[in-house]
Order: sequence, then C-alpha cells, then structure tokens
Amino acid sequence: MTDAKAAREREAAFLAGVEVRLEAARGSTLRGTIWETFRHDETDALRAMLAARRIFDRDKLRSLPANRRLVLRGYEKRFLWGRRPTGVAVASVLSPMDHYAHTEEEPGPPIDLPELTAHLERIVKEPKVPHLVGICSPTGFTESARNARFDRKNLTVVLIEPDDADGWRVFAPGGGSDADPQVLALFDPEDRAEKIARVRRRIEQMGAELSTGGISASVLQRSTGLPAAVVKEAFERTAAENPELRLTKQDGELLLYRGAPQPHRERKGMNVVDRIKQLFSREGDEAAKINLLAERRAALAQRRDRLYEDIARLEKKEAELRAEGKAAHAAGAEVKKRRLAAQLVQ
Repeated sequence: MTDAKAAREREAAFLAGVEVRLEAARGSTLRGTIWETFRHDETDALRAMLAARRIFDRDKLRSLPANRRLVLRGYEKRFLWGRRPTGVAVASVLSPMDHYAHTEEEPGPPIDLPELTAHLERIVKEPKVPHLVGICSPTGFTESARNARFDRKNLTVVLIEPDDADGWRVFAPGGGSDADPQVLALFDPEDRAEKIARVRRRIEQMGAELSTGGISASVLQRSTGLPAAVVKEAFERTAAENPELRLTKQDGELLLYRGAPQPHRERKGMNVVDRIKQLFSREGDEAAKINLLAERRAALAQRRDRLYEDIARLEKKEAELRAEGKAAHAAGAEVKKRRLAAQLVQ
C-alpha cells in the first residue's frame, strides 16, 4: 500500500469514528437543541494540483487524501422563530496534499506550525461563537505544532495523529495537562472494543513469550499506549476464552502466562461412582502443580526482563558520563592550549 492510500484510509477511519462520538454528544457535551451538519473537502484544490502536473486520472484523485471536514453547528431557540448559535464542533483532516499530488510512494512530511495556524484561520470564521476543533494529521505533527498554544477566546483545539502502535494519539497542543478528558474522548476515533481487540492482536503476536515466560500488562501498556484498564480487560477476556492461559499478580504486576487446563472438580448431576473416581484421581493435582510452576517461571522471566532493562539504562548512563568526561577533558585541554599561547605571545 502506498503512503498516500494509507493516509486516505486514516482520514476515513478518523472521520467515521469521530462522527459517531460527536453525534452522540449533541445536547450533552456539545450544547444545543437544534443542529446542522456540514461536510467539506478540498477536492477541487487537489484536482488543480494534479492538473498543474498534467495528471487527469480520476482514480488517482479518489485515492488521495482530500482534507475532508465534518462540521456540527448547534443552536438554541430564541423567542418564537429565532435561534442563536451555541457552538461549533469541527473534525478536520489536514494532510500535505501537494506532496501526495507529486508522489504517492514517499512518506508525507508532518504538519508544521504555520500550516496548522493557517488551517485554523480558514475553518474558524466566527470568533464570538465557541469552537471545538479536532485536527487530525495522518502524517503527524512537528514538535513546534505539538507545543503551540492557541490562547484564543472561544477556541479549543485538539490534535490527533497516528502512533507507532497502530492506534491514535489524542492530545491538547502545548502540553496542556488540564485538558478536559471528555473533550479529548470526542476526537478519539478508536472505541473501547477496538482498543481491546488491538491488545489481543498484540498478545497473539507475542504467543512465544506466553510459553517461555509470560506477558506483563505494563509492557503491553507501554507498547500500545493504552490505559491500564483496557489492557487488563483484554487480558481477562483472553484468559477466559483460552483454558490454558492464566492470570496472576506478582509484585503488583499483572501477568498472563500459559499453564495447564484444569478440569472442573464438580459437575452437576455427578453420580457416586464419578465422585469416587474424582476423589482418588491425581489429574487435578498435577495440573495445579504445572500451573504453579508456570506462574513462578513467568514471575522470574519478568524479573529477568526488568534486570535487563536496568542494565541497559545503566549502560546508557555510563556512555553519557563517558562522553561528558571526554568533552570536559577536551575543553580543559583547549583552555590550557589557549593560556599557553597567550603567555608565549606576551
């Protein structure tokens, strides 16, 4: 798949997921009793870019991201026939269309601050009306765009970009820690079921680690960027569906590991003979022993991994200290050379 088609798919996935959330938030998080929905795109501008390069392929035009935008305008009744605006919610996609008009294979550049600011100026035209704007960049944002602060009255900005774990990063620009979680959730295109499914796919990919040790919830949480509650629910569902998988908590760490399936000790309608057989059977005890050993192995494997991580951090710190020492030694030697040269000149 070309990078342009991947950006087009991200554009469609973002708008489809966010539209459901915005529609559900009307009248609650989004204030208003009367609503109008508008859809915009920049297909004409994209067509002009392709025409400037003598490209008139309609299939190519449909395969490129077109910076589509969804706008919900809220109103409240005023007097008998009148109405007044209560707010505008915008879900917009911002892609480097000029780049994709030139090449579809090469990865598109991230959106920088001037592009982001110009895009906001185009879509926010009523400064007196509260605007809630979510801007998604399929190619990501630069650091300057992520750290920008838009201190404008009646304007709340949320940025959305893909992360490295096939998910989405939803955040307020400028590193705002006081961002309303409900507002951020409105522009998260991935619902809880999709997040759980993503964690379970990751567990399937790490199947070998289930047998050799186990999978830690904190490791998956870091690799997927998802909340601990989502990872825990995915672990529980996976363990409930597979009788060989077990959950345990070691040193405050939730672990998923592969053990032995244990037969049920009692069954409804069990006759006397079956009860006697179960009483003298050793199968359940053997399975319990296997599970206990597998649990201990998983805990030891996690401790081993944590030790390796500590060793890697220590080695990195040692390398940094060595580099600082060499730089300081070189700077000191340079100062001595300059001092000696000055004395010789005198």
